Amino acid sequence: MMSYKFSMGLEAKAVPSLLGQWLENSLPVDFTVKPCTRLGLRFIEVTITGDTAEDVASKHRAFAKVVRACGFRGVILKDKKIQRI
Repeated sequence: MMSYKFSMGLEAKAVPSLLGQWLENSLPVDFTVKPCTRLGLRFIEVTITGDTAEDVASKHRAFAKVVRACGFRGVILKDKKIQRI
């Protein structure tokens, strides 16, 4: 079975504390989080995986809504498309 992934980076200094705690402690199985640096800025890289591209796309849309609802208004870097892994 093929797997797919999509990665996005959230500007670390703009992540609200509640969202930061959720990212550290309560993520679903198909999400991984790691700190990284890009363009001289600290980011939190979130990678979403799934069995189909549609599965990953729907998880990405839901995650984006959670991020905005928590008050995140910083820079987001993301992959241009969902990748097969």
